Amino acid sequence: MLRQKQTSGFIVIGLLVTFTLGVFMAAKPAYAAATCGSTITSNTTLTGNLNCATPPGITIGANGITLDCARYSITGPGSSLAGTGIDLSGRTKVTVKNCIVNNWVIGFEISSSSGNVLAGNTASSNGVGFFFSSSSGNILTGNTASNNKAVGFYFASSSSQNILTGNAAISNVQSGFYFDTSSTNTLKANIARGNGGDGFYLNALSSGNTLTLNAAISNEGYGYEDKSSGLGTAGTANRYVGNWAIGNKLGASNPPGLAR
Repeated sequence: MLRQKQTSGFIVIGLLVTFTLGVFMAAKPAYAAATCGSTITSNTTLTGNLNCATPPGITIGANGITLDCARYSITGPGSSLAGTGIDLSGRTKVTVKNCIVNNWVIGFEISSSSGNVLAGNTASSNGVGFFFSSSSGNILTGNTASNNKAVGFYFASSSSQNILTGNAAISNVQSGFYFDTSSTNTLKANIARGNGGDGFYLNALSSGNTLTLNAAISNEGYGYEDKSSGLGTAGTANRYVGNWAIGNKLGASNPPGLAR
């Protein structure tokens, strides 16, 4: 009788263990693994590099979430049809950090988006590194755009009140930082080095921007070129404070007086 009771006890314990393991195995993971073409709607961390044969890379499909690439890369097919690496279009309060995005037409696309944070990302060997269109109130800090076929950081279509701090545009084929009809943005302590055009370019319809303590080094155009006119620094419609320009092929700035 004692032996039968012990056997029954082992059976009960075995059933409990089996049930518990079944619950754990059925439980959903803390985050879904992102793959090429994913639209993510919750906090996501990459666990490896993504090599994508067709576009897109990753699309942000919800507001208020975080994508942390953990320094893994999202690499596109590298053709004229490559599309976008990471697309934040229409999103708000999203954080994208530690991502390396290569070989897309656009590395990071931020269109009609506001209040997002991009930190510690790299866009390399794309058409445009970071592209903003009709997007306001975004924060960019510690990002790098390098060796892109056009512009490193491109702001267009009334993109305003964005804050750029400590970003670098390096060896892009055209300008490092390019503002097209984009106003009231703040640029502080950014670097444009070795770009094929100007380090920093603002067109005639970009006004009310403030550039402070930025550095333009060894660009093929001007360090700073500003086509606007107004009551700002050196007759432009923008404000320049303590900016540096060293070794730029066409000169420190156009008009003179935007940098030292």
